[in-house]
Amino acid sequence: MSALQRVFEGTPTYFERVTGAPAAPADAQSTYTALPEGKDYKDKFVFGIFIGETMVGCIDLIRAFPDDQTAHIGLLLIDEAHQRRGVGAAALRQLESFVRAWGTCSSLRAGVVGTNGEVLPFWLSEGFRRTGEIKQYRYNHVESCLEILVKDLA
Repeated sequence: MSALQRVFEGTPTYFERVTGAPAAPADAQSTYTALPEGKDYKDKFVFGIFIGETMVGCIDLIRAFPDDQTAHIGLLLIDEAHQRRGVGAAALRQLESFVRAWGTCSSLRAGVVGTNGEVLPFWLSEGFRRTGEIKQYRYNHVESCLEILVKDLA
């Protein structure tokens, strides 16, 4: 939990863009407990991304959401000191292999908050495509949109 909180504290730009504030002390705990409506913890996975012994990122994944054939990435976050070095892309490839091994999910889904739109080129370069689905996004005083992306795993 403390390593995850350090990753959150190492990504102040992300938190400012999507929440309007630095990472809060309970954000790591929230990552472990937050679930979409109708899901339970058997479908929730939180992965640490490590370089050697140091946790430098995390992935929050929900199996079979929003449908049985889709796995939803709620968060893929890399400490700012390790960004733009291929760490996120390598972690995403491992995640894709993990999801394929289930044999039930044929696609990955992610959402990009408009105020954090600088990450959109990363997702598109990794084979995600725009679905045209846009949702309203609001967190504290940050109001934006959430663009849904999908990647086929076939």
